[in-house]
Parts: sequence; C-alpha cells; structure tokens
Amino acid sequence: MGVAGGKLMQPDRLLEELARREHEIEILKETAGLLAGERNLQHLLGLIARKARELVDASTVLIPVLDRECTQYTYMAGDGEHAEEIVGESLPIEFGICGWVWKHKRPWWRGVLDELDEHERTRWEAEAGTVLLVPLIGKEHFLGGVSALHKRTGGDFTRRDLDLLTLFASQAALAIENAMAFERLDEALRKSEDLRVELLRLNADLLESNRQLEYMSLYDPVTRLPNRALFHDRLRSLCKFGEDGGGDRAVALVMLDVLHFHEVNERWGNEAGDALLREIAERLRARARKGDTVARYGADEFVFLRPGIDAAAAVALAEELLQVLAEPFSWG
Repeated sequence: MGVAGGKLMQPDRLLEELARREHEIEILKETAGLLAGERNLQHLLGLIARKARELVDASTVLIPVLDRECTQYTYMAGDGEHAEEIVGESLPIEFGICGWVWKHKRPWWRGVLDELDEHERTRWEAEAGTVLLVPLIGKEHFLGGVSALHKRTGGDFTRRDLDLLTLFASQAALAIENAMAFERLDEALRKSEDLRVELLRLNADLLESNRQLEYMSLYDPVTRLPNRALFHDRLRSLCKFGEDGGGDRAVALVMLDVLHFHEVNERWGNEAGDALLREIAERLRARARKGDTVARYGADEFVFLRPGIDAAAAVALAEELLQVLAEPFSWG
C-alpha cells in the first residue's frame, strides 16, 4: 500500500498513478523538444493543440490567439471533435470564458466558481467543469490561451489537469513568441528584399530616363541624326584634336539646304515633310563612313562632316551627296 496526494492507495492504483504521471512527464518532455524545433507559427499552434489534448485527455483543444490591437481573439488552431468547425472564427475580446481569462490574466477551471459572486457563479456554473482555459503569457505581452473542452472519460477537469496545462502553456508561450519573432524577421527580410528589388527597378528606370533625356538633348527626334549641339561638339573635338597634333588637321564640311521645303509642308502636310526629312537622312547616313558625322543642322538644313580629306576630296564628296539627293523622293 502506498501514499499519493496525501491518500492511501492500493498497489494497483499506485502503479496506475505512477504510470500516468510518467506518461504525463514523457508528453511534456517530448513536447518541449518538438516546440523548440518548430519555427512555423501555424504548424506550431497545431502541434500545441494536439499535445495539449493528449496531455489532459480532452475531447477538443482550441488555441485562441489575440490580435495585435487586443480587440479580438481568433481560434488559430484546434484538435479533436468539431475543431475544424471553430478554427478561424474571431470573437470580441470580452466575449465568453476567453474574455474572462483575458480580463483576469489567470486560468479558468471549475475551482474558480468558489471565488465568483452569486451572479457570475450562476452564469458560468453550467459549463465550468467542462472547460479548462489556461492563458498563454509571453515575455512581452499576452498572447492567447489553450482551451480544453470536455474530458474524454467524462467528468470535470481536475486541479491536476490545470497544473499540467499551466506548465505546458508556459512552454508553449515561449515557443509561440519565438515563432512570432521568426515570422516578423522573415517578414522584415521579405520587405527588405522587395525594397531592394524596387530600388534596383527605380534605378534602372532613372538610368533609362537619363539616357532618353541625353538622347533627346543631342539627337533630332524626326531623323534621329545628331542635332546642331552635338554637331558643334564633334566639330570642336576634331579641331582640338588637330591642333594638338593628334591627326590630320583637314576637315571637310558640307552644308545642304533643302530648297522649298516649306512648300512640301504647306501642300502635303507636316507628316509628308517629316517623311521627306527622314528619307534625306537615310540617304546621307548611307554615305557616311567611320568617323563621319551627319547632322540635322536646322529645319531644312543638314551638315556632313568628314575629317582627314583634302579640298579635292571634299569637292568630290559634295558632288556625291548632291547626286544622291538628286534621285526622286516618294512617301505615303
């Protein structure tokens, strides 16, 4: 004959009690290892529900979790009978036994009835013994709770169940806080990566915008030839290069003026005028060689720049260009 909990017990009952407590300790040890290794919050909450149900032999266990504003709680996980029907439901913070636990920051079990006034005792007495709800209290704030519903063997939850679930909840709260911290870290990393990608995109857009602005400032939008500014820049570079002794100082410059260009615009419209300018540009560009510059100098003026040729070659170039432009034009 042995003693357990201050009472004499028969050997068989004593062995049964010892086996039950060894089983409880084994569950707590196993749970501690499992909880410590789980970083996914939703998986963790499901694991907590399963192990809590096994620990106190409940028909159902639900895990209500407070939102960040502490205005409502949501059943984030559950295990057992009808759990899937309740998981996902959200309720106001003051609602039901959960509301009582949040308000008092202490567990709910049948023994609480003795501390309530007559009105509250009448309100809760019917379901008091079938519900055991232990708060999950983290280092930083109140997290939620572990709610066990109905003993599978019948009867009420005991003080022993309360103590076991309270010990279990302290392990679970630490694991939940860690998982939440990892979740926040992952979210911060994702946001950081999204921001990095967005910055790269914005930088690429900026570079492209700058390239387009630079192009627009140096090239004629109709013919895509260098404009007057770029032509002068290249002419100065050639002159300076020759003055510094870097090459032949001779430069041929052929100016071309499209006569009666305004009549084309007046008779056939600006689109026809632009088409004519583009055709002229293409013919001149086709005669350019490496180092040459073909530019649109004005509304109806073009310039052809070729370094390193003498006067005779320059005259020949001018005649060649006039011949190229003498061919009939067509558009439309």
